[in-house]
Amino acid sequence: MKIRKTLALVTMMGLSSALWAQRERNYIYILDCSQSMVVTYHIWEPTLEYLKNDIARLSESTMVTIVPFQGSVYQQSVRHELKRDLDWAKFEKEVSKYPETLTGTNICQAWDHALNYVDPNKDNYIYLLTDGRDNKNPSPDGTENVCKRIRMWCEHASNAQGYYVALSDEAIDERIRSAVNECPKFKTVDGIENPFGSFERVTMSYNTLDPHDITLPFSAEGRFKAEAS
Repeated sequence: MKIRKTLALVTMMGLSSALWAQRERNYIYILDCSQSMVVTYHIWEPTLEYLKNDIARLSESTMVTIVPFQGSVYQQSVRHELKRDLDWAKFEKEVSKYPETLTGTNICQAWDHALNYVDPNKDNYIYLLTDGRDNKNPSPDGTENVCKRIRMWCEHASNAQGYYVALSDEAIDERIRSAVNECPKFKTVDGIENPFGSFERVTMSYNTLDPHDITLPFSAEGRFKAEAS
């Protein structure tokens, strides 16, 4: 299911304070650091800027995980801490050197590692940010192995939503789109020009004779303009 990146009807809050009190959130970002992010698609700096801004919108007590990877996961730079404890400048300095080396794209390993940080007691949001396809798992091929993981995760995931963020046309093909479309807990996103997310409910009942405020729980925190179409 493809997400429309322009959302607006009214200025709305992603989640009310009352809902926050009921259930905490856990954000997991899987960050592709491959050389093509810089050399081929020139998307490295915009991706870091997107990630920085997206995390900045989170509340101070929200758990944030960042899993940087290329040919393998950069274990030394993995972050798993509360937003208020995250030193973005230090993290950015660490990962800035990774695209200088060409090591391939191991999406499967990065995905498997990231799932270790899913918290069954929270609402989990997993963002895979990549500009390419898996080329490190050749049997039968990397893309098919990624599709298998999407389907397997969809069968067993609870309190979780995944986003396959394609940072280039090469990052996704019809097999991946098909696997994602089969899973109501996964969505594809084309690019990062605007904040994106999804509603936890897509239908609601509303009596116009009894007006009152309605909060639609949204995956991204903050205030956004949205429009219905």
